[in-house]
Amino acid sequence: MRSGRRTLLALLAACVTLGALVSCAGAPAGDRNDVVTTDPVIYPLSLRYPGIDVVADVPYGAEDLQRLDVCLPPDSAPDTTATPTATTGPSDGSGGSDARRDRPGGGRPAVMMIHGGSWSHGDKATAAYRAVCQYLASEGFVTVNVDYRLAPTDPFPAGLDDTRRALDWVFRPATLETYDIDPDRVGLFGGSAGGNLAAMLAVTDHESAGWAEGDRVRAVVDLSGPTDLTTRSTEPDGVSASFQRKQLLYLGCRSYADCPAARQASPEYHVTEDTPPFFVGHSTGEFIPLWESQDFVATLREHDVPVTFVAVEGTAHSIAQLDRAMSERVVAFLHARLDSPRPCPRAGATRTRACGGRPARADSLCDRHHDPSRSPRHRVAAPDLGPDLRGAPARVVVHGRGGLRRVLRGDRAHGDRRAGSRRGLPRHPDLRRRLLVPRGGR
Repeated sequence: MRSGRRTLLALLAACVTLGALVSCAGAPAGDRNDVVTTDPVIYPLSLRYPGIDVVADVPYGAEDLQRLDVCLPPDSAPDTTATPTATTGPSDGSGGSDARRDRPGGGRPAVMMIHGGSWSHGDKATAAYRAVCQYLASEGFVTVNVDYRLAPTDPFPAGLDDTRRALDWVFRPATLETYDIDPDRVGLFGGSAGGNLAAMLAVTDHESAGWAEGDRVRAVVDLSGPTDLTTRSTEPDGVSASFQRKQLLYLGCRSYADCPAARQASPEYHVTEDTPPFFVGHSTGEFIPLWESQDFVATLREHDVPVTFVAVEGTAHSIAQLDRAMSERVVAFLHARLDSPRPCPRAGATRTRACGGRPARADSLCDRHHDPSRSPRHRVAAPDLGPDLRGAPARVVVHGRGGLRRVLRGDRAHGDRRAGSRRGLPRHPDLRRRLLVPRGGR
């Protein structure tokens, strides 16, 4: 009896040891598929952000719409609210090899955000996108929220060129130094048309001037981004006739029959083995058909690109998917891909560990990135948001950092829904089959 008990205890100890080794190995955040439900509230909009400074309307080019906002994490130094010298030269990574060798190392992770709006409207300063910018900053990311030229005045590739120029601006030595950004930990976030542009930047990143110098995108979040703008999107299961016209305006074409730009603007056709990891979120009943993300995810996986694919039941489009659970999924993915690697603590060691090369206490931002049970750095505001938030104005409020520690413990006014937010199986078995076996059997 004692022998059997000792054997059982030995097996349990072996399992615990194996689990610890797996967690220390840093398994990638993917490959996986999930089907979830979402609440009808954009979680970042329901929060206040004391201590999150917004540096507004920083120029990254000479055009009126070549402007961006920088949302700064709460640990930013006071002088990071400065504006680096703008660049108005060509978007060719013209900082040069010498400038890249001289640029600062280390720093914090950064995410460049791209707003949606069918490539023809939208604004970085709308309430929803400003809130997402501040939310990501509250999670420790220097967040760069960009505007870009819009169709039909400036059709493809103007928007893509502008976002590439903005990304080059992020990698400039002056930007890295001013905002304390680590050039090896830069990711992208986009919703709807912004998701298309973020995906295009990622799948063509290896063609950029800065690629050989190490300026590379490390992670991408794409929510509801159109990925195939060719005639495939005009088939009966494609986008509506009105959205087909919006695509043509963006592409600068009269018809899909003679539109080379359609394939050039479709991420589906540019994936390579060099494409960075993706988080793809898409609703099952929204106006961008689910198959666009299904096929794109399948293509990414064919090229061994890690993907986290989350299908959201319902019609929520783009950042409307970002209820609390989905927001935390996105942040967890970004942390997994952009946080500095750190060794697991030895048995019996203190809770102090390295965080981005700097010591940090166990209750600091460092540990919180790896502990989803901790509350985020903001408090619940619970405003009356109204039925339609699109286009709502937002003020830039620069908060002082005194009193920041008073809100680090978070707020549980809305309760903790994490326990019920993840569902291992979808409600509809046919939907699960379609997610796991993409169109065309790929």
